[in-house]
Amino acid sequence: MSLSPRSRLRHIHSRVGAADVTARWPIGGAELSNLIDLGLSDEAIARYFGVGRWKVVALRNYFGIEPR
Repeated sequence: MSLSPRSRLRHIHSRVGAADVTARWPIGGAELSNLIDLGLSDEAIARYFGVGRWKVVALRNYFGIEPR
């Protein structure tokens, strides 16, 4: 099932809370995808930006980026 970005965001909001997911993020989907393509794990990205791993996973899901 393919969800639109708005539907994905609503789904994420229902699971972790709107304020947590929509808080300012320093990079966009293309940059997040590039970091994953370089071999960085969700954990490594979270450590670098000082956020929880769940936030990287939620944003990766929001942008429709598959883990490598």
